Amino acid sequence: MSARRLVSLCVVLAGCAGRSAVVLTVSSDGLVSGVDEIVLTVANAGQTASADYLVSPHFTFDGTNSLSLSARLPADRSGTTMFTVDAKAQGATLASGDTSIVITPGAIVDGTIVIHGGSPAVDATVLADLLPAADATAAAPDLAMPDLATPDLARAADLHSLDAPPATADLSYVDLVAARDLAVASDLVMARDLTTPDLATPDLATPDLVPAPPALIQASGMVASVATSVSPHFGSMTTAGTLLVASYAVNYNVAPVFPAGWIEAATSVNGSGNSEASVWYYPNNPGGILTVDILNANSTSASTRAILSEWSGVTAKDQSVTMTATMLKSYSIAATPTGSLAIATFAERLSGSSTITFSAMSGWQNIGNDDTYSTNIHLTTDYLIAKPTGGSVSETETSDTTGTSWMGVMTTFK
Repeated sequence: MSARRLVSLCVVLAGCAGRSAVVLTVSSDGLVSGVDEIVLTVANAGQTASADYLVSPHFTFDGTNSLSLSARLPADRSGTTMFTVDAKAQGATLASGDTSIVITPGAIVDGTIVIHGGSPAVDATVLADLLPAADATAAAPDLAMPDLATPDLARAADLHSLDAPPATADLSYVDLVAARDLAVASDLVMARDLTTPDLATPDLATPDLVPAPPALIQASGMVASVATSVSPHFGSMTTAGTLLVASYAVNYNVAPVFPAGWIEAATSVNGSGNSEASVWYYPNNPGGILTVDILNANSTSASTRAILSEWSGVTAKDQSVTMTATMLKSYSIAATPTGSLAIATFAERLSGSSTITFSAMSGWQNIGNDDTYSTNIHLTTDYLIAKPTGGSVSETETSDTTGTSWMGVMTTFK
């Protein structure tokens, strides 16, 4: 997912021939958080106008990400134009920046603005649309702005600072339109309103959609069994389309047999070959799943344990890595993922049966474990939700008992 966030998209349609378009990329030179409002001010040919946009949820500029704003100017606008952005929180300006761009009628121009000062936040979906000038006396039904040379400037409900033009410059104004302002007067045109004469075309583009991050919907809780099968179950039936993940361990060299639809991500077998841990997943499950019956191959009775989890926001496996170790009280595993969900499964084999206590690494959340079971094979599974920007994701799991072997599987999903 790109660090650049698309806040608004200006569509230059057939009905806007001759207009120039400006695409502004807004970034910061430091941390700016808590931004709940952005004010864009445009100055051209002695005229200025501004529009403010409420931002919800609040956005954080961290020096590496950016926002994109698009605007249109009337066909008769040209020359040097100043664009200024103020990032605000509760009415106070946190950071500001500006840029000067030379406008050519009919051309699309890119520009950048770096805001300075402040401290972090802009998750906005707004659209700045610069409409062409219109003659207030004309009878055309094109929702145009009244002539700004007239004293009726108060009608521009969405323009917060509009300088009165010279009496001879009745076409040199900038009309800023908030794309989501449904309550403004009819001379402010919604960019998504296909009934408006200015935008009555079927090819209206949509803003870039930012996918929701992964989220844990439910987990089954750890189920242990000394038998030929183990059957973990959810508290409620699964939702169609979500991703299901199963973590499994057994104190015998016997492969599990999952129902149809489940895919093996990876399996880790200890050096003695008498224990193993594995991760399985079910992408795009059909829904209505409550219990998963996991059989031991060859109907071998063994000490097994398993836990299920259901996830939204991810649909496919990214990668898996496995590791084994012996005679340790802690164990580490690492991956270099491109996905945003990492699940780490650890199994520890003991020399005899006892309870143990697992401890996950800071930042990781435990889905479930079998600490309280007195057995010679123990299982725990943790997760981390973080979109990596490079490098590796790792976890070190610790127990209070030195085992004879460790097995680990880390699987990442995207």
